[in-house]
Amino acid sequence: KIPVNEVTMKVDIGAMKKAISRRTCVLVGSAPQFPHGVMDPIGEISELGVRYGIPVHVDACLGGFLIPFMEAVGYQLPTFDFRLPGVTSISCDTHKYGFAPKGSSVILYSSNEYRKYQ
Repeated sequence: KIPVNEVTMKVDIGAMKKAISRRTCVLVGSAPQFPHGVMDPIGEISELGVRYGIPVHVDACLGGFLIPFMEAVGYQLPTFDFRLPGVTSISCDTHKYGFAPKGSSVILYSSNEYRKYQ
């Protein structure tokens, strides 16, 4: 369990880095997280993933159907998606803003290499 910064409510990157071990199989960040609507620093998490060779998953279940379009309407958000080299998967809940039945969700992979383990 990685703590969040009590002021920003974003994941503590220093604590995440310290928690990485040879047993770490994935790094996870939220874009945004549910309780406060705050986006974790996915770019920094991606850098850790690249540095240590660990896949990065972005939990975009809350905003996955909205945040990809924010730039187009004038809102500047940090990059959170496959444009970052360490991001290997992104989840989006279709039942939130995708107008699908409750409990449905999708996961996107940056390559077929990761999908084969699904």
